Amino acid sequence: MPVSIIRLKFIIVLFLLVVQAGPLSAQGPAGALSAAGWQKDLSWLVQKLEDTHPEPFRAISKPAFGQKVDLLRNDIPHLRPNQIAARMMQVVASLNDGHTSLEPAGFNRWFPLRCYRFRDGLFITAIQREYQKYAGSRVVKFGNVDPDTALALCASLKGSNNRFGALENSVLYLSNADLLQALGITDDPDNLTLRVARPDGESETIRLSAQTIGGQTNWMQWGEMYGPVPDLSTFFGARVSGDYRKGDKDLPLHLRMRLPYWFQYLPESKTVYFQFNFVEKQWKGTTFQQFRQGLFSFIDSNDVRKFVIDLRYNSGGDGSLLDPFLHEIIRRDNINQKGRLFVLVGRKTFSAAVLLLGSLKRHTNASFAGEPAGAPLNHDGDPESYILPASKFVLNVSTVFHQAGDPKDKSLFFPVDFPCQFTSHDYFSGADPALDLVTKTDPVTVCDMFLRNSGEAMAAYAHAADLKKEYSWFTPFTEEEMNRTGYRLVEQGRIKDAIQAFLLNAETFPGSWNVWDSLAEAYMTDGNNELAAQYYRKSLELNPGNENARNNLEKLKHPK
Repeated sequence: MPVSIIRLKFIIVLFLLVVQAGPLSAQGPAGALSAAGWQKDLSWLVQKLEDTHPEPFRAISKPAFGQKVDLLRNDIPHLRPNQIAARMMQVVASLNDGHTSLEPAGFNRWFPLRCYRFRDGLFITAIQREYQKYAGSRVVKFGNVDPDTALALCASLKGSNNRFGALENSVLYLSNADLLQALGITDDPDNLTLRVARPDGESETIRLSAQTIGGQTNWMQWGEMYGPVPDLSTFFGARVSGDYRKGDKDLPLHLRMRLPYWFQYLPESKTVYFQFNFVEKQWKGTTFQQFRQGLFSFIDSNDVRKFVIDLRYNSGGDGSLLDPFLHEIIRRDNINQKGRLFVLVGRKTFSAAVLLLGSLKRHTNASFAGEPAGAPLNHDGDPESYILPASKFVLNVSTVFHQAGDPKDKSLFFPVDFPCQFTSHDYFSGADPALDLVTKTDPVTVCDMFLRNSGEAMAAYAHAADLKKEYSWFTPFTEEEMNRTGYRLVEQGRIKDAIQAFLLNAETFPGSWNVWDSLAEAYMTDGNNELAAQYYRKSLELNPGNENARNNLEKLKHPK
């Protein structure tokens, strides 16, 4: 399960209190900076954030942010440069905005491995070829700490809109030698010790040496199976063989090609699978407009029963390209149907891809499967980049607030209809539970289970409980969705089923006065005046201004 936010904050506090001495191995302008130079950069950074960001103190109060800044300013003379860099990154990350971050120039020393946090733990997905027998191993200890502590500390370096974005970001710097030392995860910036449980069951300790890599250090867009090395042939992935940039038919579809956009027809289920990895205007001579026309021409010319849009690895791009794509779906009734149009969502789904989720949610009949995206529908974006004057670090700052959802929606998550997350066994065996769910079955939401027939109500109630038990983050429906479902059941004369729907809604959203009011009304309709009065009183406790409850309580006291 994702690292808890409470634990993350506790770990960060420990890091801020405990700093370790040692040499700086990072090269570049940061290594020669004086304390005054760092403090100048810090002041410049804070001013730029306040001047540029549309709502810098949405997630953290200005006084709390100021305390972090003041603490770092006072600590700078006593810290190593890589510790200062990490602390500055944490200051920016405290805004909890995935588009606002600090990238440290010159920190180009990496350990040759790539990891991913599956439901059942942290696993090595790619590693230097000479260590290939360890690909697919579970990490038991990462340097000096347990894997979840390492992930939480690394997540603190980059802003995240929610815990799934933090989970995605946690692996970004998990291989960076200098930042691992700054965080106290390693003592030696040249070597990383891992305790791993190999796929064959054997437990071993391995030691990796850091490599200096010039050029681009931000390699997160490559996906979880790639590593931070320019010569990809030196890397071995547990689910990768050959030149995986050109496609490998032995790989599952979601890993087969990391092109910005491509599609394939699955004849068994008559499904068009469209993997949309980046919102790119043009790729290798083909514009997205040309690709879009070809995609929908294929759909029009073939027997297509389902259309699956895979956004699990889409971290954004040019949002201006999305409306014409959306219009193509809206005008095709054959695919714009519930049970035919599916969208796969993951922790890496971000930025323009989240805007697309919002449009699909509002304007189509799409169903969504996977795990929550790395940002909610309403979020800040469109970052501008600035160079800090002394360190030359790159500061990215959001400039626009995007409202892709309801203005009242304060949720940090985009809700999926069908929760699915990879286990390590899924990933390494080539299984894809989300894609299998939407192509090989006809999944039904909890609300739809209530509506299907009178025998489904109790099964729907139990199914919702099972989903919550398996996925603690998952809410099987919104309050409004289940309330509408309950009243539709009342209209159909299925009052007993309606009571079950309203009961489930009240259990899920006990702080809402309206759910208790609806439940009371259902019991009143069913003739159970005692329970009706009990729940009307409950609704009044939560909302003393609920005149409907007050009036109905009077009626119950004086029945005709």
